[in-house]
Amino acid sequence: MRILAIMLVMLSFTYVEKAEAQRCKDPRVCGNRGGSNGGVIRDRRDLGNNRHDRDRNRDRRYDRDRRNDRDRDVRPVPRRDRDRDVRHDRDRRYDRDRDVRPIPRRGGSWDRDRSSRMHRRLRHRPRWNTPNYVYRRYTHSPYRYDSYRSYTRYYTLGDYFRTLPYRYIYWNHWVRYRSTMNDGFQWHNGYPYYVYNGYQHRYSDNDRCNYELVDGYNNTTVRSYASSYSCKSSYDRCANDRDSYNFSTHDYRYFCSERLDRDYGHDSNYNYDDDFYSDIYDDTYYY
Repeated sequence: MRILAIMLVMLSFTYVEKAEAQRCKDPRVCGNRGGSNGGVIRDRRDLGNNRHDRDRNRDRRYDRDRRNDRDRDVRPVPRRDRDRDVRHDRDRRYDRDRDVRPIPRRGGSWDRDRSSRMHRRLRHRPRWNTPNYVYRRYTHSPYRYDSYRSYTRYYTLGDYFRTLPYRYIYWNHWVRYRSTMNDGFQWHNGYPYYVYNGYQHRYSDNDRCNYELVDGYNNTTVRSYASSYSCKSSYDRCANDRDSYNFSTHDYRYFCSERLDRDYGHDSNYNYDDDFYSDIYDDTYYY
């Protein structure tokens, strides 16, 4: 009987624990107890909150944010490169490609920047009418002609310089009179000239010329031949030195030209737009 009583007591305790466990499924009553579910109630304020209400509030915030995303202005910001008006660029290209050669005008001044730009590419334009020229050694041969023949005279340097257009003035300093005649002595418009490398040079026995040997790479005077000499004598001396200098460099680097007195340039009212490179546009040869 004693054993039977003990068993009944144990069964009663088991029943009470099961009821207690069943009742403690609600965390608001028992909290987290033991192991992963053990321990004491950490925050009793949670007892007054309903998990469903918390989840509902969380969903409500999500819906509110979603409505804000839905209602906000989501139109894309225009991209300048994509949406700009390209007509301006098209017109600018037309401006770039159209003929922008300046209208010739009288007066003005020497455009040194333009001359420098052209000089870097074309230098002093040896054989100006022959592209892709190749240097060939040349030896000047003085020419004797009838000095008593009647021909035009230029009694002063100014008298001659005033007859030249500005396109025959190189670097605003030297006369480079273009010619298509063959190299050698030539009569042109009743006046004696010596032609070399596409340019004609005064070759008078009576007139005075101030010839200089010029370095066409850096536009400096190498030697000067006094104007007290006749044009013929000055050119012969300069041409001999020129041929020797060019042979040493194997190029048409040096040339002979008359030095221009700047005072005559102002008196002649030169058209500076019609300059030494005026037949060349866009920095390239025209042929």
